[in-house]
Amino acid sequence: MQTYIVLGAAAWIGCGVAAYGIALASFQKRFNVYGIAKHDRVTDILIAAFGGTFGPIGLLSALITCRGYGLLFRPLREEEINYGPRES
Repeated sequence: MQTYIVLGAAAWIGCGVAAYGIALASFQKRFNVYGIAKHDRVTDILIAAFGGTFGPIGLLSALITCRGYGLLFRPLREEEINYGPRES
């Protein structure tokens, strides 16, 4: 019985981590123009972490709503942010 509880908890945590990575990648890469990704970095992390607490349901909703951005487990670095066209 304890084995099933441990496996269930590990699956729940694994789904939560995957949901966090998908949601953070979606927010940071979708809004990576004019420094929005840097400006909203903390908010994006908090929203992704909140979605990660729901385990399999959070993973399913992240897969449905945040397609096409891959996984990201850290915010974008300064050199990865697209500030749009530079005026010279």
